[in-house]
Amino acid sequence: RARRRDQDALALYQELGNDAGASQALTNHGETLTLSGDLKGARAAFDEALALHRKSGDRASAGYVTFRPGELLLLQGDLAPAEERLEEAHGELSAAGDKLGVLDVRLTRTRLLLAQGKAPQAESEARAGEPSARAEGAADRVVTALALLGEVLLAQGRGPEALEAASSAKERSRDGTSGLYRLEAEVSGARVSVGAGPAAEKASAGLRASELARTASGKGLAVLALEARTVAAAAALGGPGAARGTAELRAVAAEARGKGLGLVAQEAEKALAAGGSSQR
Repeated sequence: RARRRDQDALALYQELGNDAGASQALTNHGETLTLSGDLKGARAAFDEALALHRKSGDRASAGYVTFRPGELLLLQGDLAPAEERLEEAHGELSAAGDKLGVLDVRLTRTRLLLAQGKAPQAESEARAGEPSARAEGAADRVVTALALLGEVLLAQGRGPEALEAASSAKERSRDGTSGLYRLEAEVSGARVSVGAGPAAEKASAGLRASELARTASGKGLAVLALEARTVAAAAALGGPGAARGTAELRAVAAEARGKGLGLVAQEAEKALAAGGSSQR
């Protein structure tokens, strides 16, 4: 349905000769394709959107036209180019006075810093993101900031704080949060529970992650489904289902690599390495 909506909007703007509108529709379409794991299609949509944007001369949409490809580069695991694109988008969105756009860049930068192994800096971004989201009345982004804070704290070995942040994200997600953001927060919370919770909670989180993977897959959210499968498989390591978990992590890593999702593959490989170390 999302693809159909994007295509209908694009056709309308093209019929009207509205290059700025067509650029935004293509950017939205690229985001839909990114979530589905079609990075090649997303890149083509973003490239076309950028060409139309430059043709239109519209400054208002400049930030998002450059921001979304930054997200894609991050998913690919191309961290340095992603950082450059996000910095560019931040400047354009700031100049346009787009506070919500600046916030989105900040939250994506939090993910980037975490992937770069810069957890303290990522924590600063996540903590700054929550009040900014509240100020903008952006309930979805409040949830995202709290969920990211949980993951950042987990990366620093601060388990109890991470669990508290994840719990806060879960509570807030019940209040006016869209389905995608709620699913993302739940997967993130399961990841934190598997990494920091007691044995019973880890097992429960693993089962929930399996359910979330099926839900995400059913909605065409291939990237989120792979992330949830990683969490579910990691939960099985160190227990009677370790062999199954190991096989699943290898399968996820291979599938993610095949789709060009380098960051997702790295997370599965990291979980696999951590599980192997714990069993030696």
